[in-house]
Amino acid sequence: MTRPTRLLIFVGSGLGGVLRYLCGGAVQRLSVGTFPIGPLTINIVGCLCIWKGFIVASGFTSDALTEIRQFFKRVGKVIVAISVREILDEEIAQRLV
Repeated sequence: MTRPTRLLIFVGSGLGGVLRYLCGGAVQRLSVGTFPIGPLTINIVGCLCIWKGFIVASGFTSDALTEIRQFFKRVGKVIVAISVREILDEEIAQRLV
């Protein structure tokens, strides 16, 4: 990693931390009560931004997202709870595949 890259990461992290602190504090001051709604809001917004960034970076389009939704509707469930006996039983394993 080059020195300018490290400097950019350092400055970006510092500015991001300060912005996160200020935004979280502003949201918290607007809320009523003692529940830490500011950090919660900032974390949720950050997660949504990261998720959207991954979708854009991965080249997913709305068509791809529609296909993913249709797949989950067809399959019904992705995670199948099975026991060790079922894993070791070849006949059951073949039905799961």
